[in-house]
Amino acid sequence: MNVRTPLIAGDGEVKLKDRERTSETWAWDEKLTLEFNNSRPAICAIEITRADELPTIFLLGDSTVCDQPLEPYNSWGQMLTRFFKPGIAIANHAESGESLRSSLGAKRLDKVLSLMKQKRRSHTVSDESLELLANEAMGLSHQSSERFDALEECLAKLTAADRELLQERYFRQRPPKQIAAIQSRSVHSVYRALSRIHNVLLNCVQRHLKADAT
Repeated sequence: MNVRTPLIAGDGEVKLKDRERTSETWAWDEKLTLEFNNSRPAICAIEITRADELPTIFLLGDSTVCDQPLEPYNSWGQMLTRFFKPGIAIANHAESGESLRSSLGAKRLDKVLSLMKQKRRSHTVSDESLELLANEAMGLSHQSSERFDALEECLAKLTAADRELLQERYFRQRPPKQIAAIQSRSVHSVYRALSRIHNVLLNCVQRHLKADAT
């Protein structure tokens, strides 16, 4: 399953149509919506597990591709999932009435490209956590795609232990006291390690930006 939001990391948001904000708002609310029908739907149990690392196929197009909101209408984009194993995700960003030109104008292609780029990251932190790390922990204001790119490259250079600490603090958003208990270390050592990592990342980002400016 794939969920989505109109926000584009570091660069605005998708310009949704009126129906996407009303009758089809469920398609963009970053939530998983399940529908059970037939005369006697019976569900024993559902287990949902987050899987960020799955290979993802992104779709763009018009009504022949998009997720149709009501039966009996459907599209080949909706049927595509049956031809792949569970280890493949389908991200359908198509919308009725769209052309290549209108998709460009509504930033639908920008959204897909940003997600494809995100898939190439190390997944150290989510976009929201990455922004939190940049703004609060490192003092990088006036965010831009160049700053995010530099930060992502610098995150990939950290040790596995440092990346795990950032996962705990910014992705799972656990307080240092809880992290200390999980990792069997003192709270002071957690603060000290976070401060060291922040300084390493800040210096690395500044070097990247300086090199790009020359």
